[in-house]
Amino acid sequence: MIINNNNSSSNNRNNNLTSVMTKTQNIVAIKTMMTKLNTLHDYTRVREIKFILSIPTNKHIIQIFEIFIDNSNFQLHIVMESMEQNLYQLMKNRRHCYFSIPTLKSILAQIL
Repeated sequence: MIINNNNSSSNNRNNNLTSVMTKTQNIVAIKTMMTKLNTLHDYTRVREIKFILSIPTNKHIIQIFEIFIDNSNFQLHIVMESMEQNLYQLMKNRRHCYFSIPTLKSILAQIL
């Protein structure tokens, strides 16, 4: 597995990594939770994990391939389908150009 760090913000709580899975040559995103929790059970209480496990698979939602905690650093990792860019990158690339109302409605509907 080849891993590249794509985190543009150093003070972000989570690191976003892109990885190439060598067996299938698929590019995946790996989100790493930097906060270490005391017990394994505490990780099941993380709001994002509870949400991911509660929603059914849908072609319009990013696919989650795996959720794991590494043995060396005890950090939570979420392996998911890679996107071309995230919402922060989309806003940054627009360079102070406003979104249209229909675009904003679409983005908010996807987030909520």
